[in-house]
Amino acid sequence: MEWFKQLKIGTKLVLGFLVVSLLGVVIGLQGIYRASQINDLAGLMYDREMVGLRHAAEANIQLMAAGRGIRAAMLANSQEERTKQLKQVENTFLQIHEELETAEKTFFTENGKALLKETRSTLSQYEQSILEVKKRLEREPVSAVRESVEYLNTVASPLSAQLDMLMTKMVERKVKNASDLNDDTDSIYNVIFYSLTALTLAGLLIGMLVGTLLTRHLTRQLGGEPADAAALATRIAEGDLTARVNTSASQPGSVMYAMNQMQEALINVVSTVRTSSDGIAAGATQIANGNADLSSRT
Repeated sequence: MEWFKQLKIGTKLVLGFLVVSLLGVVIGLQGIYRASQINDLAGLMYDREMVGLRHAAEANIQLMAAGRGIRAAMLANSQEERTKQLKQVENTFLQIHEELETAEKTFFTENGKALLKETRSTLSQYEQSILEVKKRLEREPVSAVRESVEYLNTVASPLSAQLDMLMTKMVERKVKNASDLNDDTDSIYNVIFYSLTALTLAGLLIGMLVGTLLTRHLTRQLGGEPADAAALATRIAEGDLTARVNTSASQPGSVMYAMNQMQEALINVVSTVRTSSDGIAAGATQIANGNADLSSRT
């Protein structure tokens, strides 16, 4: 640390404020990094979990629709109605496969992939069983019109379809809310990012400015380096008034300027005392000579 001791006081102060400012910068950057992590996790939660939830829920809804469709086909009162319901069942299974294929992109863990694989396998078995039911229905005659079946087709089935639509809207609403929250998280992150960046830069600039102004103020009050002031005071205390320091940068009122003035005043005092002593010595010599001359005459 000898190199640090040899630095000027102004340089030391500036370096000190620079270190403090850099610590503030590090803290600000850490805050920005953590906020970025939170934003990334929020985005990841929406992209993986909520989107996957939507497609899985839609696949489940379509699965229930397929079950209702095959039951409606079994209870159909006409061949036309049966054919229509069976066609809807086929389209429903196509939608289920599409939803699961899209949902697959949101499963990343081994457990999640294994669950999806098992679901697809079970779906294939269920689809094959429904196809077998379809073949059997095509060989069976259409049932006669029954009051219960008529009521089921005209009243219960429309209500079931409406309920299906409402459940789909509920899922879509929740997904939209999650999307809105994700957008709000992005907005909050942007505010935090720009605020912390601005505050960090402002802290760095203010720290450097305060350090520079304070250093300039202290150096003006000292009028030089503290080591030079200590060396001058030591030599004056030892009685050496010949030491000179550079006071070109010293201003009236500074420590170095005052010490220089004190040194000059001490030199003047010593010179005055020495002159007076020389005069007294000369007068004493003259008196002594006069006394000697008077003695010789008498």
